[in-house]
Amino acid sequence: EPGCFAVMDRDQVLVTSRQARDSGIHSGMRTGGVAAISPETVLLKRDAGKDKIADKIFEIERRLLIKRRPR
Repeated sequence: EPGCFAVMDRDQVLVTSRQARDSGIHSGMRTGGVAAISPETVLLKRDAGKDKIADKIFEIERRLLIKRRPR
């Protein structure tokens, strides 16, 4: 979904959408800096639980691709 988004962890930017980067937002910025440069940027809190689930899904898919790889 297009828009200005930044994923935050411990008051610092982890990743951003392209639109947020184009607005000057980058990894490592603090919340106050984001608000000063691009107040329209939506700050999203990192969800470590979802990260773990995504990592498990990625690993399962990786293993399936390896099994299906032509030899």
